[in-house]
Amino acid sequence: MTTVAELIVTALADHGVTQVWGVVGDALNPVTDAIRREDRLEWIGVRHEEAGAFAAGAQAQLTGRIGVCMGTVGPGSIHLLNGLYDAKKSHAPVLAIAGQVPLAEIGSDYFQEVDNDLLFSNVAVFARTVTSASQLPQLLEQAVNAANHHQGVAVLSLPGDVGGLELPDDVAPPRFVSSRRPTAPHADELDEAATILNDADKVT
Repeated sequence: MTTVAELIVTALADHGVTQVWGVVGDALNPVTDAIRREDRLEWIGVRHEEAGAFAAGAQAQLTGRIGVCMGTVGPGSIHLLNGLYDAKKSHAPVLAIAGQVPLAEIGSDYFQEVDNDLLFSNVAVFARTVTSASQLPQLLEQAVNAANHHQGVAVLSLPGDVGGLELPDDVAPPRFVSSRRPTAPHADELDEAATILNDADKVT
């Protein structure tokens, strides 16, 4: 059986994501463990979630592909905001996976609980909390497609007890679309430019 965390990681890798930036935290342990087991994805630990969000946004701008960052419950998610606002203003497609308190504790003023959907409502084109395993594929699909289509930020909040849940066998996997393709010069043009630079006496 596939878990929520495993589907997130596999689907993102299938979509061309190669790195995830963030700080490890309890609520997101199932996701970071799934990343550890996925050869196509590299976890890049940063010292502050803000740096992870800035890195994901910069990566998206440089590659044309969605950047991904993570922050755990409460302060970890809040720390993403500066970098996510930068991505918003730069029109960079970024998916932020934000940890949340366990489902049963949502709305109870639990330790470090923050209303993530409200917190990210101004910075994100899409912000939702995953409340069941069967809901995940559709929400992940909507989040990634919204970020790609609007060239902006999408946030998926993941309660600590949801990432390890197993998905029903009949759940359809997410289907992603990209609104733009990465652009790069043709290889011959790059070779020609390199030759000109290498043969020049002065570059400036």
